[in-house]
Amino acid sequence: MLILCITLLASNCANEEISDKQKTTVAIDKAQKWFNAYKATEEFHPAFKNINYYWENASLVKLENNSIAIAIPMKDNPENPDYHGKKMLYLYPADNGYNTVVHEIFPKSETDFGVENKKDDFQNLDVFTGYILTWNLTEGFVKGAEFENGVAIKNISYAAILSDDEKIKAFNLTRKAPPNWQMELDSVIVTGGSGSGGCAGCGGVIRITPTIGGGGTGGGTGDYIGSPGAGGDSSSGSGSQPIGDPCSRIREQLTSANFLAKQDELKKKTNLKVETGYLQSKNGPFTALSPGSGTDNTDSLNFPFDANTIGYMHAHLDPYEKVKANGDIDPVEPIRMHSPEDVKQFIILILNAGRNSIPISEVYGDMVSSAGTYQLRFTGNIADLSSKASSINWRDGLDKTYTEIMKKSSSLEKGFLKFLNEQIGINGIELYKIESSGNSKKTLDATGKVTSSNCK
Repeated sequence: MLILCITLLASNCANEEISDKQKTTVAIDKAQKWFNAYKATEEFHPAFKNINYYWENASLVKLENNSIAIAIPMKDNPENPDYHGKKMLYLYPADNGYNTVVHEIFPKSETDFGVENKKDDFQNLDVFTGYILTWNLTEGFVKGAEFENGVAIKNISYAAILSDDEKIKAFNLTRKAPPNWQMELDSVIVTGGSGSGGCAGCGGVIRITPTIGGGGTGGGTGDYIGSPGAGGDSSSGSGSQPIGDPCSRIREQLTSANFLAKQDELKKKTNLKVETGYLQSKNGPFTALSPGSGTDNTDSLNFPFDANTIGYMHAHLDPYEKVKANGDIDPVEPIRMHSPEDVKQFIILILNAGRNSIPISEVYGDMVSSAGTYQLRFTGNIADLSSKASSINWRDGLDKTYTEIMKKSSSLEKGFLKFLNEQIGINGIELYKIESSGNSKKTLDATGKVTSSNCK
């Protein structure tokens, strides 16, 4: 009897496995027949006239609403050898069969394009850094965003098709390009993107609105890939949640031996010529930060946030001398206060926390220098932050404005608070000074004077 039961159980498991495979095969075959009929009757956008679809590698993707989409790998024919992205056709269930959406990703580096993302559908994009574009097979570009550690930080407002003999110029091949698309925007050249039109050597241009937050930003990669509305218009994923008392949270931090050890370590590194720092996970562990990319990266750090990151702490350097390639000495005078990039990363952390159900009271940005230790906290509304951040121009001009404000101000605190008020303009971003004698919140009064409110 026991042998019979085991035999029946094994037989049932095998039948269930065969049944699942059969269901998958049936679903993919049904989708392929529908797509072939759709392709025969519709006029595809020039970007998708010469495409190979790999139905043999198609897979089922379970969506947030428990419906099932079909993911089909696709490639230009021929594909530009310099192309460094990946395209996937998603068939989302709809009343008339399916909605056809092409998702395309461009990682900023090979390390951002992990093994999981080389599978036959896009997976584990929670910490993706790069660009995600959404295309309609018949109408062209729909929407896109630049992502940093899985959080949308800039809207992509325009994508164009260029051939080899054309200069880099914008022309409207999209249904959603803004009417004033001629405005000055950041341009990112992506060789052989979806704008390749099937010819080797062709390239695409992505035009990025230089904003963080606002409609379509602050959300995660799931708003672009793998959700029922992924092929539609962008929308803000920001919400609101109660905020705790920053003074209480800072007091709790300063009771942690590990936190204090990292802070004391950074205080001893302000005399170096390269910045150092750490990210902290919500579970407590710290991860060392690495220098920013490029040849002149001594005053920058990479911030590889993930879904568990709650804060950062890093050191700003004392003045030092740098030897140029020609042997000349270049004096460097770092500003020993949070920089515009520090504020940007703090905002990204807040948006990241909101997306991953981390209490905003846990989020912080710590700056250690010989002029003092300061911490950023947020007590405002995430939706308000996401909306207002959309008016901020995060390009090099902001750094210049910041430097000018700091140089003209009588103190680092006054200059930074003035910068926050005039250039960032987001209610709820607060500055705290951390001292052994007691912590205090720094604000500007109506006359522009720095006032201190001691933490109780």
